[in-house]
This record gives sequence, structure tokens and C-alpha cells, in this order.
Amino acid sequence: MRILNRIIRWTDAGLRIEADPRHVEILIKEMGLEEANPVKTPGVKDRERDDNNEHPLDKAEASLYRSCVARANYLAQDRADIAYAVKEACRDMANPKTNSWEQVKRVVRYLNGGTPSRLRIQLAEPCRHLGLRRH
Repeated sequence: MRILNRIIRWTDAGLRIEADPRHVEILIKEMGLEEANPVKTPGVKDRERDDNNEHPLDKAEASLYRSCVARANYLAQDRADIAYAVKEACRDMANPKTNSWEQVKRVVRYLNGGTPSRLRIQLAEPCRHLGLRRH
């Protein structure tokens, strides 16, 4: 079943909620990262970033940056593994710079290589008294 583009499945133990994988596919395509190597973490420590690479993005790049960060922010609701890295990328939405773009690229490369994150809600006992039934 799909609700707000989230895939929700009833299991014997409870619910399994997964973010819509199309958002990851769209991010990969919009950023041109189809052939990029995946990474194991969605972010890096600030001291590993290159401060000499702090040039503002042009208007078109800034617009694409905002679009990609907004989509990643939507995904972060269901993907706790990217939430912090996306929050940091959101800080630069007003004035994105080259380092900001590299930060979002890393998140998308992480999403490209990883397995989908699923939220599981286990039920302690059947919820017959709530009227919930598995179909």
C-alpha cells in the first residue's frame, strides 16, 4: 500500500514503512551521478572539507541545489541515516557554495550504494481492539 509516496506493508509482526525509492532515482539522475562510485557514509567531518572551495554557485546551479536538497529533506523523514547530513545541507540553501554542492553529492552517492532504510513498527499484540486488521 502507498500513502504519501511511502510504501507501507503489514507483516505478521507489525508495519514496515519504506521511503519511495523513486526519490533516490530522481536525485541520482538530476545530479548526473549514475556512474558515480558509492560511499559508505552520507557525510564527512567539517575539517575534511576544503575551505578553499567556497565559491558561490551560479543561479541555475543554486536552483538545482535547492531542488535536490528539498527532495533529500523529504527523504530524510524516513531515512534517519541521512537526516544529519541533509540538515547540514539545508543550512546552505540561502547561499549555496561549491562545498555545499559536494556535500549533497556525497549524500546522493551514499543513497546510490546503500540498501533502502525501512522503519519497522512492531506490535506487542494484535490490535483487534483498535479495529486494525491485516488484509
